[in-house]
Amino acid sequence: MTTAVTLASGSDETGNKQSMKWLAGLIGLLRPTAPDSLADFVGRTCVIRTGRVTRTFGQAEVHADDGSSAIVQVRQAGADDLHAGVVALLYEYDPEGAFFWAIPFDIAMKGN
Repeated sequence: MTTAVTLASGSDETGNKQSMKWLAGLIGLLRPTAPDSLADFVGRTCVIRTGRVTRTFGQAEVHADDGSSAIVQVRQAGADDLHAGVVALLYEYDPEGAFFWAIPFDIAMKGN
């Protein structure tokens, strides 16, 4: 499907402004939406992307509802074997450190 957009030309400033507002609105609709904040990822599973996760180091890939993915910083409080390819649960976000606390998903599901 091809859609053509024609903007008004000439000296009609009001028409140009309205056309630009319309075009800006259309572009906004086409742009993928992201979570309102990183904290919206809490409760989601992720896949660890680094060789290890410690109290000070680690990254993971998490997916949003729209299918987009993000690489986020993760940390763990324990000594679980979190390494590349392991599925983990993001259970808390630390806004000061800009990272998520993560736990292996299989451990998070024990007891359910």
